[in-house]
Amino acid sequence: MRIIRPTQPPITEFSGILELFPYPAAILDLYGVIVMTNQKWQQFACLKGLQVSQWVGANYLNLLKQQDKNAAILPQDAHLQLDQVIEQKVDMTKYSYTCKNNGCGHFYEMVTKRFQCECHDYLIVSHQQKENRDELINSQQRLAIAADAAQIGIWDYDLKHDLLIWDEWLYRIYGIDSSTTQAVYETWENGVHPEDLPQAIQDFQRAITTGENFNSQFRIIRGDGEIRHIEASAKVIKDNQGKSTRIIGSNIDITDRVASNHTIEQLSHYDPLTKLPNRQSLEQKLLHGFTSLDKPGFFAALLLIDIDHFKEVNDIHGHPVGDQVLISVAKRLKANIGSEDYICRFSADEFVIFVPHISDSINTTKQYSQVFADNIQHSFRQSLLTNQGRFKLTLSIGVTLFNEARSNTDELLQQADLALYQAKKSGRNSVSFFAETMLDCMLEKKQMMSDLEYACRHHQFELHYQGQFSQQHGLIGAETLLRWHHKSKGMISPDQFVPLLEESGLIIPTGKWILEQACLQLGDWAKDDKFKNLTLSVNVSAVQLLDDQFCRDVKRLLALYHAPADKLKLEITEGIFIENIQATIAIMAELAEIGVTFSLDDFGTGFSSLSYLKSLPLSQLKIDKSFVTDILHDDNDVAIAATIVTLAKSLGLNVIAEGVELEQQQAVLKKIGCECYQGFLYHKPCRIDEFKQLVNHSLPAHANMQRA
Repeated sequence: MRIIRPTQPPITEFSGILELFPYPAAILDLYGVIVMTNQKWQQFACLKGLQVSQWVGANYLNLLKQQDKNAAILPQDAHLQLDQVIEQKVDMTKYSYTCKNNGCGHFYEMVTKRFQCECHDYLIVSHQQKENRDELINSQQRLAIAADAAQIGIWDYDLKHDLLIWDEWLYRIYGIDSSTTQAVYETWENGVHPEDLPQAIQDFQRAITTGENFNSQFRIIRGDGEIRHIEASAKVIKDNQGKSTRIIGSNIDITDRVASNHTIEQLSHYDPLTKLPNRQSLEQKLLHGFTSLDKPGFFAALLLIDIDHFKEVNDIHGHPVGDQVLISVAKRLKANIGSEDYICRFSADEFVIFVPHISDSINTTKQYSQVFADNIQHSFRQSLLTNQGRFKLTLSIGVTLFNEARSNTDELLQQADLALYQAKKSGRNSVSFFAETMLDCMLEKKQMMSDLEYACRHHQFELHYQGQFSQQHGLIGAETLLRWHHKSKGMISPDQFVPLLEESGLIIPTGKWILEQACLQLGDWAKDDKFKNLTLSVNVSAVQLLDDQFCRDVKRLLALYHAPADKLKLEITEGIFIENIQATIAIMAELAEIGVTFSLDDFGTGFSSLSYLKSLPLSQLKIDKSFVTDILHDDNDVAIAATIVTLAKSLGLNVIAEGVELEQQQAVLKKIGCECYQGFLYHKPCRIDEFKQLVNHSLPAHANMQRA
């Protein structure tokens, strides 16, 4: 039996909401009396056949029952749907039908749903056009599919009724079983990482208070204990009074993105090999005044550290081993610094240590920095142990001192680099402090570079020739020596400008010019019986030899000037085949095939492996003048020279000693088996016309050697 209740007062607060419905809708009491409708209900064509002028107050249930069976406007049994909900048999019914009134012909679905407001029960009845509804369902399905594909969790929070709804993906993101846990506000709070919860709540409350969109990033602790990073966003819905009533949003798991950003940050500011900060990080640190802002007037130190001869580790043992050595070096350096000190890998084999606010006294700061640098060097007296063995390394260190008055980043790094250059120039494994005089040297070097460029363009270089003599045959050849007569400074020593030629790359065009002059000279000598048996030696740098065009240039010039290839001798140093042994061997072998010979200059002064000698197509070893100078007073030099001679003979090579200035030196060299010489004892380097005179008078020189 139906329960009779007194008529409830109209619920006017729903009027605004009802107008938002995109379809005809009305609110009924439990007697079937219409309490409220929206405008779409008033205009609904399928209801006009019921001929009701005033819907509010009309009994919709009775209207449905009283329809003419033969000309029913709505389905005849539509009133049964209302009865089921009124009798509380169901909370909601759906009934599909076709509206034929006024030739409409559309499909509709009448939905009846029971709801409660202020302790009173009501019904809401709507007529939804089925095509539109299906499209809405399809749209919702597409949205759900897209959200699922993007792994986006959707949530809907009814603020007025404190009702929170999560979709299935949100449960997955938070690692919660939807069948056992109800999504409420506390569910979200309990899932947010405690460290991030205050900020997340603040962002959420601010959105509700201001009505602005909710945006926040925070970490969550999933049900399985895993920590994930979440990006949350939502739109706030407000009522007519501007009060926030609902908030609908999404959660996206951005853990992978955060990890990628972290990786990018690491690559941007940290060295991937040693895990130390990189050069960019150091420059930012110095740029932002990390030096002594908290202690004005205090001095800091910047140490630029270079691993001596590290290139040889890579060349001999390979880059993977070199990388392991760098990692070990980084660890040992880091173990030597304090908690406030800053270390970075500056370049391939260079590191920078920044020591802030040492003292307000420059002298005290320098003393501290000296001890600090000495301790670092001392720590490397013990070999580095890697998986590939032990390595004994030394360090060169350049230091610059500064305070906030002198903290320009580029200037500081330049000063440290100048100090490091001085440390290397002093023989490596040393510490050098920046001094203003170094700037003068740098400016002088830059000017020298500029003058060298001018000299190359305007052909200011000239070649001198120094004879080479044999104990048995007298004059056997000559070495070409580059000379530069500076326009204002006069004759400049090759020791001063040749390294600058190599450093600047000007050695390539200069070397080509020397080689061309040598081939031209050999071509002329080949036509003269007095000269055709002489060899001509040309010094070749590593940069020049390893140039892609070197072999082609040599062959072209020999052919162009009809120069005999077997009279061209290329002098190389040990440093050349240390650079790239395989490429060097290939280039030398190609030229040796056409008759070009090779002499290894400065032998015994480098650090090359003797095992390379058997692979190189050499014809001669040259005893460096550093061993000849003291050969009369130093038994070690005698022993070294004798060893070189013995080694050369065992390999079938000729030996020549350079820097021979005294007859006594020649006598010692002859005694140990060296029979070829070059030096001031015979003549100083001279221009080609003077050398030709020497050739014409070489017999007395030969006779003089025989008497010695």
